[in-house]
Amino acid sequence: MKSIPVSTGFKRRSAIAVLAILFFIIAYFTVVAIALLLVAAAIGAGIFLVLRPINLIIVFFGIALVGSGLLVFYFLIKFIFNRQKEDRSNLTEIEESKFPKLFAFVREVAEEVGVPFPKRIYLSPDVNASAFYDSPIKSLFFPSKKNLHLGMGLINSVTVSELKAIIAHEFGHFSQRSMKVGVFVHQINYIIHQTLADDPKFDKVLIWWVQINSVFSLVANLAVGINNGIRWVLAQLYKVVNLAHMGLSREMEFHADAVAAEVAGSRSLEDALLRTDLAAYAFQRTLEYYGQNHGYNKKSENIYPEMHFVMKTLAEKNEIPVKGNLPVVQMKHIGRYDKSKLRINSQWESHPSNKDRISSLRKLAIEKPMDDRPATILIDALAPMQKELSVQLFGEVYQEAEDLIYNEFTQSYLSFENQFATPKPYLSYYDSRSPVFYENEDFPEDFDFNWSALFNPEKVDLVYSCYSLENDLQVIRDISLKIVRVSTFEYDGYMYKRKHAATLADRLKAELDVLKEKLNVNDRNIFFLFMKITREKGIYDEWLSAFKAFNEVEKKVTERIALLQKLQDSLNFIYETLPEHIIKLNLDVTRSIEEKIRPLLEDDIEGFRLEAQDVMMEEIRVYLKRKHWIYFSAGEYNMENLNVVFSMIQQYHSGLQRYHAKVKYDLLEMSLI
Repeated sequence: MKSIPVSTGFKRRSAIAVLAILFFIIAYFTVVAIALLLVAAAIGAGIFLVLRPINLIIVFFGIALVGSGLLVFYFLIKFIFNRQKEDRSNLTEIEESKFPKLFAFVREVAEEVGVPFPKRIYLSPDVNASAFYDSPIKSLFFPSKKNLHLGMGLINSVTVSELKAIIAHEFGHFSQRSMKVGVFVHQINYIIHQTLADDPKFDKVLIWWVQINSVFSLVANLAVGINNGIRWVLAQLYKVVNLAHMGLSREMEFHADAVAAEVAGSRSLEDALLRTDLAAYAFQRTLEYYGQNHGYNKKSENIYPEMHFVMKTLAEKNEIPVKGNLPVVQMKHIGRYDKSKLRINSQWESHPSNKDRISSLRKLAIEKPMDDRPATILIDALAPMQKELSVQLFGEVYQEAEDLIYNEFTQSYLSFENQFATPKPYLSYYDSRSPVFYENEDFPEDFDFNWSALFNPEKVDLVYSCYSLENDLQVIRDISLKIVRVSTFEYDGYMYKRKHAATLADRLKAELDVLKEKLNVNDRNIFFLFMKITREKGIYDEWLSAFKAFNEVEKKVTERIALLQKLQDSLNFIYETLPEHIIKLNLDVTRSIEEKIRPLLEDDIEGFRLEAQDVMMEEIRVYLKRKHWIYFSAGEYNMENLNVVFSMIQQYHSGLQRYHAKVKYDLLEMSLI
């Protein structure tokens, strides 16, 4: 592969990162030199006192000085002994003898990028990919092979060309001279972090030392004070280095993208980036289905065909075309429901957004032949491997659970996915809001609106533009009040300083009022259209009663969910360390809220119906079996009982939402032409 020139931004960021590292090294060794002088003085004084004993206390004092000096010295060099411990419990190493096609494919990509073949290749259950060293410190000084990790969820969601682009991107971080600076900075950053990181062994030795004798404790406080001073200085230096590294990391992503484009083409990586978010969401929704619909009673023997089904279902729902059994996600699909124009360029952000990466790829416009076959063809014995990873994914919690067959899943999932859906003719207009009732309104004689004039993509855009503008406005107000601490931000393509945030917020508030008025006008006309339709169908009185009943349901659901939130908030204190009398006072508040919720819950199970699966309803009934639950006794929290109330909150909340969605759906069905 030809050498890819680095951007001016990469060169600048690399220079800043290198200067930051040099600054750290100089400052670090200056601090170390000063500290060593103090250590030497302490040890020298301690030895002098031990060799010339006046009395036993002086001897103890001398020994304490020597020990404390050694503790300070160890603190300065402890990063050498702190080995990086990679959590690889979710990774399954594979061998070439069992996966020859995948290994041959990876070898081809490595040769094209110009990097050594990976030392090991791992598979994991999720939608992810990465390349990493076994020993980051060793890799700074000696040639080291990297490892490659590929998620089966990712392989399940991309084509052969797209997987090639993804692997080339990961290898791109380790290719060419220009990238070595970034790798070096990253590993140095790790060493700095290890110097500052808490060390349980060191803390244990310090506690043991303090407890030996009161004299030792007195002198040890001196060592702690010196260590805290060193820690503060290093923390400031760490911020400087880490900040430089984060800026460089963004440029490294763009450079690795350029490597991937050179190997597989710009379009392959763009398509992978666009679909990966949908794939990750589909993977998460599949897991949520099992957690919310079956508790721990059912699990998937092979989650990947199910994930694929969910991905295609989501694509169909969002009108995303499907080609070769995979959704073809485009930029317009990403921005369909997110109309935000606000962008806060965080200096600590290590990855650019997908929008920025795709924009850069389109500027490169490198064309390569594309292989649109599914990447799963590269996995030998695909189904057994997917089943093995599925077992790993569900873990021990689901050991006693029954396997749900694929056909049962597809039928049941559609019901799960559509629990909050609205009829298709509404085009998502009511997916996240409710129809508005206008009381005492007479039908206007000049009414002349049809369905397509009130329910169309433009009106749906109006709904989501309002939501996005409300969210943007809140964040900009927080910037103005310094709740969000940034000095500059971007809105609608223009850069603003914090001092201009209040003025911009006033302008956006006026824009939001205009949008809300347009939405209000459309909602009124929809109400009149519903009146016209139901009169023509001869069900006006029934519809009017149903609308009023829906408003009552919405009011009840809103009140109950607010109470559940108060109950949840009242228990947040259990994650803090508090005196017992404060814990008991907090639990009094919790009990007072429970006294309000319990009768509502009992009534809702029998009267105001909850929409919940049997397994979920059972968790609610478990809570109702006792009038009072003990959450704290004998100085400890009773986590078993707390889990009962947390489960009740979750299932009651879910049941209320489902019931609200069902009543809304029935009302909207009644209002259709």
